[in-house]
Amino acid sequence: MMRRKLAFWALFAVTMGVYGTMLPWSLPAVSAAAGGLMPFDMRPGGYDAGEARAFLAVLPPDGVVFYRDVQHRLDIAYSALLAATLFFAIAALMPRRFSAWCRIVALPV
Repeated sequence: MMRRKLAFWALFAVTMGVYGTMLPWSLPAVSAAAGGLMPFDMRPGGYDAGEARAFLAVLPPDGVVFYRDVQHRLDIAYSALLAATLFFAIAALMPRRFSAWCRIVALPV
């Protein structure tokens, strides 16, 4: 049981570390390169195709490289880590009487 808790908290720490890297460093760098426009990750209301094209059109070549090589990789890592963190949290909080199938069904949550 202790190993599971340690593994969960280690996973949580890595997840927050990636998020803590994106929030003050890579996302502001992408925004600055785009002339102050908000990156896709910081638009909670989403964006339409026109807004996406406008954002990508104002990015200079070095901004595109930074977005593609740094921010995109951090975003993929964060998404995967967050999904794993949430899965393990749900699995840990789910009563033991539920079968493995119930845990699998909870995956999309």
